Amino acid sequence: MGRSGQQARGGSGAILVSGWRRITEEQERRHRIDASIERVLRRRSAAEGVEARTLKTSDGDFWVRETADGRQTHGVWVLPGGPPTVLGDIEARDGDAHAAWDAIRELASQPGMTDTVAFSAFRGDGFAAALADAAPVRRIATKMQREVSGMAPPEGITTRPMTTAEFDDYLAEGARSYADELLANGAVVDAEAAMAEAEASMARMLPEGLDTPGEKLWIVQDRDARPVGLLWVHFQTELAFIYDIEMRESVRGLGYGTQTLRAAAAHTRDAGLPLLALNVFGSNDAARRLYTREGFVETEAIWSADASGRDGG
Repeated sequence: MGRSGQQARGGSGAILVSGWRRITEEQERRHRIDASIERVLRRRSAAEGVEARTLKTSDGDFWVRETADGRQTHGVWVLPGGPPTVLGDIEARDGDAHAAWDAIRELASQPGMTDTVAFSAFRGDGFAAALADAAPVRRIATKMQREVSGMAPPEGITTRPMTTAEFDDYLAEGARSYADELLANGAVVDAEAAMAEAEASMARMLPEGLDTPGEKLWIVQDRDARPVGLLWVHFQTELAFIYDIEMRESVRGLGYGTQTLRAAAAHTRDAGLPLLALNVFGSNDAARRLYTREGFVETEAIWSADASGRDGG
């Protein structure tokens, strides 16, 4: 059981250790993680305006930081996998984001941790936003959404279902493109691991190919029925989510991206759903500006940060 931190001498002369402790007792670990899951789901529900019911994982480790006299100051749910080390939930009893970042840097030195950590800041979560200000962060991704009832209809384009041949080509190219995005934005730090994650992700999301329930993939065409891009929308119970929206390089900057976004909103309305959501990788500032212009609001920012201390912070 690892522990790191500061030492203080107790009244009896014994050396007391102030620092991090990994919860090893299974019942307590499970209790702590369950409480973290409830907090994360509440924050996500508040940010998105719809009830969040599940997370991708409910496993991992739980670490607590205690003072020399046994008082808990911080708690962190560390998700399995990585690098980077993903902090699923961060507790700070005093609400001090700068002190919490110092504690996280200390936690990063523990066995099994990595120098790079990642965490989410949901809309309305002031502590997480302050933590992002306190740490040397890099934006991995941004989740955004808006109500579709007021979005303008698309003009100058049509969408048609993707053919099997087009889908086969898309799977191969889509995995490579997704792996490149993961690497470029620091979500994965190894090229081989990025490709493996991209291929596994595509397989998870499209287990039955074009016939996968809830998944719709279209080819976007101009007025002359020439392909200019593609659109992939995942339809959930309460909202639709754009998994991919791509324009051919030769037509970028001509407004087709905006019209395709509006086509996605039209498909969402046709499905009887009120909300359209999407994810923007951190390096894609142009896409984030486009979505903001179209009325999308940020619901979650996913950050990575160097916790090694080499930044000098």
